[in-house]
Amino acid sequence: MELSTLVLFVLVVFAVGDVQAVPKRGTLSKRVRELEMDMIIWKGTVVNLERKMFDRFKDLELSLKEDLTTTFVPALIKPLVKEGINSIMNEDYIGNMISGHVVNEVLNLKANLQNTKTQLKLLAQKLRRAEQERDLYRKSLGKVHGKLTNDIRALQLQVNDARTSTHPGTTAASTDPSPKSTVSPAPVTTKDLEASTTDASEDLTPSTTVPPTPVTTQDSDHHATPSAAAGRDLFDASEDGDLKRVKRILAAGNADINYRGGGYRMTPVMMAAGKGRRDVVEFLVGRGADVSLVSKYGNNVLHWACNGGDLDTVKLILDLNVVDVNARNNDGETAADKARGRRYQRVLDLLVSHASTTDASEDLTPSTTVPPTPVTTQDSDHHVTPSAAAGRDLYDASEDGDLKRVKRILAAGNADINYRGGGYRMTPVMMAAGKGRRDVVEFLVGRGADVSLVSKYGNNVLHWACDGGDLDTVKLILDLNVVDVNARNNDGETAADKARGRRYQRVLDLLVSHGAH
Repeated sequence: MELSTLVLFVLVVFAVGDVQAVPKRGTLSKRVRELEMDMIIWKGTVVNLERKMFDRFKDLELSLKEDLTTTFVPALIKPLVKEGINSIMNEDYIGNMISGHVVNEVLNLKANLQNTKTQLKLLAQKLRRAEQERDLYRKSLGKVHGKLTNDIRALQLQVNDARTSTHPGTTAASTDPSPKSTVSPAPVTTKDLEASTTDASEDLTPSTTVPPTPVTTQDSDHHATPSAAAGRDLFDASEDGDLKRVKRILAAGNADINYRGGGYRMTPVMMAAGKGRRDVVEFLVGRGADVSLVSKYGNNVLHWACNGGDLDTVKLILDLNVVDVNARNNDGETAADKARGRRYQRVLDLLVSHASTTDASEDLTPSTTVPPTPVTTQDSDHHVTPSAAAGRDLYDASEDGDLKRVKRILAAGNADINYRGGGYRMTPVMMAAGKGRRDVVEFLVGRGADVSLVSKYGNNVLHWACDGGDLDTVKLILDLNVVDVNARNNDGETAADKARGRRYQRVLDLLVSHGAH
């Protein structure tokens, strides 16, 4: 019950008593008014009290908040914050330790990689010197072999003439030296097995089983004149793969086993190899076919076998070890190039595996290391003076992207592969790179073009490739890893600056992915 109600009740009680005591109506009314006035005063007093109490509670609340903020909360938060900071600092310290260890490992790996690259370059240089010495040795050996072969043949003819004049009934076959061969020949009669009187000097050729070049077969009369018709028949029978007919023609004794037929001036064994006649190839080689011969454009029996694509025939010739697996024709093509051009992948794989097991210094693909600076090509005579005209032709062919012409010029052996042409003094490989001739660039690098050279204003082959903007050419040079991607020319420009200046965005992105600045 509120205080005002209680007061009112008391006053009413007293008022009733007063009414009873004072019957006068006027006096009662006056008292009632006085009581109402007192009640109004009391109500005002109560309201004031409530307002003061509310204000006091509000002041107390503010005071408590202030005390919590300034006294209790800091004392509670400070240790927590300190502990959090210590934890973060410890984590950073550990992270820094790990980062430092990783950086040290990366630096060590880079140093080891650089040392390995240096060692590889030294080994490559030694290998190239060995290759040059080997080539010179092979050429001198070939000359000696040719002279010895001619001397032996002349001696054989003299012996045969002497025996014929002394014993007219004796045939030349009884003294004919049988050429050495690692092949098991086709079945023959005992009259085919002559006593061997060959000179050991016949094995001086690079291919250890290359037989001499007979005019006729082993069974023939050496004084009989070879028949052109019989040579054509042998050529056609070899093309058809008719082994019985081949044997019959050779047994007649008047066919030149090395007869030249067709527009390409091929021998029967070349034709048989090109047609995939494995048994005929094996028989002809075993009977003395000269596999050191080449056709009109310099293709040997292995070239023709790879051009035909018969895997068994190619394997036979490789197993015979009678030709150099990396010999090049007049266009500079190897047997592997023939197989690659016709997409005979199994044949190509066989050639690559054979090259890797026979001579590690030869490679069927362009070299990925920095090549030397040759004066002429790998096929040329190192004593020949380079021709300026041949150099200009090579430069122009590289600019035109004429790969066949480039191969033909280099095969001639008198062109400087690093010839300087034009006002910018560019080499052929620079010109090919600038024109986006990717296949020419790959071929020239693989044949020994010096990619460490720079043109008149210090631009290397990568500068020129990026100036041309051909993405495949740039990618080839980067993959070869033969130049520094951040090398600068005389104006301080990198290859990336060239690409950026010409707005070749894809080329620029490729360079950046290889570490270009």
